Amino acid sequence: MEEVAGALTNLADTNEDNQLAIAKAGAVPPLVKLIGSSASPSCQEEASGTLMNLAACEANKAKLVSAGAIPPLVALLSSGTDATKEHSAGALANIANGHDDYQSTIGKAGAIKALVSLLEATGSSEPSVANGVAARAASALLLLCLKKDNGEAVKAVDGIAKLTEALKRGVAEAAGALMNLALHSKADQSAILSGGALPFLVEMLSSGTPAGQEEAAGALMNLVSSAAENQKAVADAGAVLPLVMLLSFGATPVTKEQAAAALGNLSHKNEAIRKSILAAQAGPALVEMLKPVAETKAATGAKKVEAPAGKKTGGPQVEGANCLRNLLEGDAPAQAVLVEDGVLTLAAALLKNKSTEDAGSKLLASFDECFADMVASAKKK
Repeated sequence: MEEVAGALTNLADTNEDNQLAIAKAGAVPPLVKLIGSSASPSCQEEASGTLMNLAACEANKAKLVSAGAIPPLVALLSSGTDATKEHSAGALANIANGHDDYQSTIGKAGAIKALVSLLEATGSSEPSVANGVAARAASALLLLCLKKDNGEAVKAVDGIAKLTEALKRGVAEAAGALMNLALHSKADQSAILSGGALPFLVEMLSSGTPAGQEEAAGALMNLVSSAAENQKAVADAGAVLPLVMLLSFGATPVTKEQAAAALGNLSHKNEAIRKSILAAQAGPALVEMLKPVAETKAATGAKKVEAPAGKKTGGPQVEGANCLRNLLEGDAPAQAVLVEDGVLTLAAALLKNKSTEDAGSKLLASFDECFADMVASAKKK
């Protein structure tokens, strides 16, 4: 049977049409049986890999849950080969992705403690890939930590310290889990900072993978969200310049967006940091972010977990405008520089779209009275 499961794994890998067809053909219930405690280790390994790939398809998630896949997948986190553990963590992450109810179900099934333990694993399903098991576990925790109860469970088993240790070993996905943990309370933010994660998050902004940079920017964004007491520590750790660099050179739109949001949070009512961000030449890059971005169709059915950010940002135009407002308010000389760069025309254009109207209106309102005629003119265009 493992040969059949292995063939299905390959067919389902990053191919949504095949993922749909395999599930529609009724493969999910027998695959769930193959990951049960009575199955051989090789069957469990292949079947868990197939279920991981099938769960990447949105239409298949409910079928896996209805077939009872969650309990045996959770059990496999603590048994079997490294590949089985990696596949099971990946399957749970894919099931959880985008579903609050499944995140709660997985947490209640006892996944948290096992996933936190896997953060210490150094093995992988592929010999050429380091820390594969830990990376999948961190990806699952990233999503599960969107629920406060799951976040509490992570903290109860020393999860913040273990996520930080994984981050030190280069497990970039750990930054995403810390990002979502930082959403829940000031105590969680403080625990992450005091636990030593900050220098590794800042380092990741410059030297991490594109996914790592995105998650590190998101973590810093949340660490200073409504937390003025954390602004100085993050700025003193050297976060400002790499965040400004990501505004222009971030590999993904989300990276740029979260970098802008992080800078906006850092500069909020903090004059020293505001000036340092302007001195780092954030202004022109933020003005560029106000321009409309052509929408691209997202890839579907990928084997890799595409985990959403924990805190919903407003899009690059909104976050760019919000950050600019914090940087420019009350600073006529800085406003004048960016007026020359065309900020007023771009800000006024935001008024024409419901999703960006509020951010554009607040940005225009932040300009000093001496620019009133120019603002009025921009609104008429």
